[in-house]
Amino acid sequence: MTVPFEKLGPGQSARLAWQILGKNGPIFNPNNILYLPTEGMSLTAGPACELVAGLAGVTLAVSVGTLALSAATFLSVQKLHKKMDTALSMLGDIKAQLDEITARTRRIDVTVAEDRLRQAMKHVFRKAICEDRIDLTELIMLKNDLQNLFDTLKDGIFLNFSISLSTDVRDNLYYLYSLLFNLRHTIAWHHNRATNGDPSRTITITPTSDYIDDLTMIIDKTIVLHKKVSKNRDKLIGNVKLWIEGSDAGLMYRTYKELQGLEEGYQKVFWKSLPVTETPLGDIKVCHEFSTSE
Repeated sequence: MTVPFEKLGPGQSARLAWQILGKNGPIFNPNNILYLPTEGMSLTAGPACELVAGLAGVTLAVSVGTLALSAATFLSVQKLHKKMDTALSMLGDIKAQLDEITARTRRIDVTVAEDRLRQAMKHVFRKAICEDRIDLTELIMLKNDLQNLFDTLKDGIFLNFSISLSTDVRDNLYYLYSLLFNLRHTIAWHHNRATNGDPSRTITITPTSDYIDDLTMIIDKTIVLHKKVSKNRDKLIGNVKLWIEGSDAGLMYRTYKELQGLEEGYQKVFWKSLPVTETPLGDIKVCHEFSTSE
C-alpha cells in the first residue's frame, strides 16, 4: 500500500492521499479506494472524515499484513484515528447507561458463530486489501456472514445487549465500520458541495436514525415481541438508540447497513427521500496532513 509514513516518529507530520473510485448516479456509489503517492499533491480542504476513513483503511491493511509499519508508528496511527473518530462519531456519552443495562443482562455464548465471522473477515480482508487498493466490492461479502451470525441468535439482533465479542473481532469490525461510515460521510460532504447547498438536495448524516429504516415500526415490533405495554414505548426508543450506539450487536448491525449501502446504493438504503439529481460528482481525490502528536 502506498503510504508515506513507514518510519513516522513521534511528533512528526505526514500526508495521506487516496481516491474514491466508483460510478455516478443520483448518488455517487463507491467500489474502490486507491491510496496515492503524496509527492506533488496539494492538500485538499475537505472534512476530517476523509482522514479518518483513510486511517481506518491503513489500520485494516496492517491487520492483514498488506502494509508493514513499526509498532510505534502503528500505535500512533491507531491513537490518532481513535481520537478523530470519537470526535466525529456524533454518538453521545452513553457508557453509564450501557453499563447499567449490561449489568442486568445475561451473556450468551456466540463462540462458534463469532469464530466463523472472524475467519470470514480474515478471508475477505485478504482478498479486498492488496497493494495500494481496497476493493469495496469484496467487502460486501461480509454482509452475508453478519446475517448468518444474526440468524443464530435465538432472541434476534435488535435490542440484544447479551453479545460480547472478542477483542480482535470487535476491533476489526470497528475499523471496518469506521472506514465505511466515514467513506459515506465523505461522499455526502462532496455531494452537498456539488449541489451548492441546495436544501432540497442536501444530505444529512445521522448515525442513529441512519440505521433504523422506520424507528416506530421497530419499536412497535419490539413491544409485541417482548410483550411490553405501550407506556414503555419512550423507554424502548431510548434503548434502541443506546443499542445502536453502544452495544456489540449494534456495531454489527451498523456495519451490516453500511455494507448494504455499498451493495444496493446509498440513495436506496440511506437517503430515500433525496430527489434525483444530475449533478456529476466524479471520482473523489483527497490529501490530508496529520501529526502523531495530535
